[in-house]
Amino acid sequence: MVQCFFRERTSGAAAAYFAAALLLALLLLAAPHSRAQASAAFTAHPPVFFELRRDRALVYLVNDLSDGTARVYIDSAPIGFLPRRSYTAAMVEPGFRLVWGTAEPKWYEFKAGWAYLLRRVRLNPLAHAWVADNPGIIGALVADKRLSYVTTDRETLMRQQIRAQKAFRDALKRAGSELALPYRKRFHTEDLAGRSPAMLQAEH
Repeated sequence: MVQCFFRERTSGAAAAYFAAALLLALLLLAAPHSRAQASAAFTAHPPVFFELRRDRALVYLVNDLSDGTARVYIDSAPIGFLPRRSYTAAMVEPGFRLVWGTAEPKWYEFKAGWAYLLRRVRLNPLAHAWVADNPGIIGALVADKRLSYVTTDRETLMRQQIRAQKAFRDALKRAGSELALPYRKRFHTEDLAGRSPAMLQAEH
């Protein structure tokens, strides 16, 4: 089923770009207003959490590593920049979506009315990946790691949207057709420094 989906994605590039533009518009409407100067690429805010929507998937993206800034895209829509020890959120149209950027591209299936938590983990000194974790721990994770909620300014998002078109095609090729596994109970993920697995339990 995933392989068939991948063929549809590669043959329907125009539809993908249209969906990405719609997603970007939704993100811009939902993003809180920033008082930072226009030259700033991203702005840190106090922690904020969102209500679920029946027609969208709520995706939290967390960079709780102690170094490095992540650039995140879902399909060809830029989500923004995530500096160290920060997180952001996006309302995503349900379906199979490619999550990529400064991390290995991976396919995820997002369902309407569900919440997801993707954490940036270090695979090796040169590579990172977004790994599904328990969305029920987002509040405790933000508090424990003292993470800031981050938004990227509109001008930067628009510039990234233009630059994403060719990069998105390259990411499609690199990702292949494999679907990343969703979060399951007793899933292992790396800790803050990426030193060793930390076992987490789902709340339900």
